[in-house]
Amino acid sequence: MTSPLSDGLNANVLHRGKQDKEWAGHPPVMKLNYKYSHPFSAIAKAYLTKYNWESRTQLTTIAHVDQVDDDTIVYWRRCERYSAPQAGWEKVTINRKDNTMKCDTMMLNTDKTESIIDSHKFWADGAHTKNELSVFAGMAKSYKVETFKYGIS
Repeated sequence: MTSPLSDGLNANVLHRGKQDKEWAGHPPVMKLNYKYSHPFSAIAKAYLTKYNWESRTQLTTIAHVDQVDDDTIVYWRRCERYSAPQAGWEKVTINRKDNTMKCDTMMLNTDKTESIIDSHKFWADGAHTKNELSVFAGMAKSYKVETFKYGIS
């Protein structure tokens, strides 16, 4: 699978936080679990349409879609915000055969390597949907400083 983050649609395979050696290879800094009283299909549709009504300071688009096999689709969502120094990305993988969805929120480190900020995993549980959110400390330490400087300018 390729990534549209660094060079169009032909980037290297993802890794988590190469630039930040302190957290490389460590488990998530936070993990939360949820159970929704909605079927998996409703959650997948909601995730796809969550940016249909945006504020003026944000623009979100579906940048790329791949159909991996008969049951799996992957789409990349690009999110630009006035307050962010660079675009954010979401990689969403939906498998209808086993009713699972994985959603990774990513940005580029200052050395242009990719970093996963957080990852959602959704799966069907009868008439409900379970969700596990993992938050990682893999971005460059300078990201918060750059965001702050961008907000000032």
